[in-house]
Amino acid sequence: MKPTLEYPGVKIWDDLLDDKFIVEIDKESDEYDWRINNIAGNFTYPYGHKGAHLMWGCTLYRKYSNGYIENRCPINIYDLYLYLTKTIIKQPFELTTIQLNAQSLGQDGSVHIDSNSDYTLMVLLNSKWDSKWGGDFQILETLDDSSKTIKSISYTPGRIVFFKGDIPHRGLAPIEPYIVRKTLVYRLNKI
Repeated sequence: MKPTLEYPGVKIWDDLLDDKFIVEIDKESDEYDWRINNIAGNFTYPYGHKGAHLMWGCTLYRKYSNGYIENRCPINIYDLYLYLTKTIIKQPFELTTIQLNAQSLGQDGSVHIDSNSDYTLMVLLNSKWDSKWGGDFQILETLDDSSKTIKSISYTPGRIVFFKGDIPHRGLAPIEPYIVRKTLVYRLNKI
C-alpha cells in the first residue's frame, strides 16, 4: 500500500485501520499500568535514566540485549505489529520494544532521536481528535529544541508514522486541558 505522505526517512499512512479497532485499543489502553516517566534523550550515572521531557508511559514488550523478553502485550497490539510490518511496510524486523506514550497539557516532548532502534513505527492512538487540540508530531533539522521544524505532521486518529530512529523528532502535547495525546510505538531493528 502506498503511503499517504512521504518525506526523506518518514512514511505516513492514513485510513488503514478500522475506526472500531482504533476505538477498542484506545479504550483498552486506559486500563494499562501507566507511569510517569522521563527517559527520552539522556542517560546518567548510576541508574541510567534522566529524561529530557516528562510524559506518561507503559511498556508492553521489551527484548533485552541478554535475550530476556518482558512481555505483557495484548495479542491485538502484537497482531497489529505483524500486520503493519508484513502487509504495509513489507520488511522483516527484530522487535525490541512496544510502548504506549501519553502527553497532556504542558508535556511537550523535547527533540530527540530513538537511539535504541533503527526504526520507529508509531500509531496515533486516540480515536477522537480535534485539530484545535494540537498534538503535532514534528521532524526537526537538528537535536536542538530551537531547531528548525522540517515537517509538522498533524495528529490524526489511526495515522501510522514509520521513520528512521536517527531522525530528530518530538511529539507536541495537546494545547487544551483535560485532553491526553496517546501513541503506540514499536521500536524495530533491521535484520
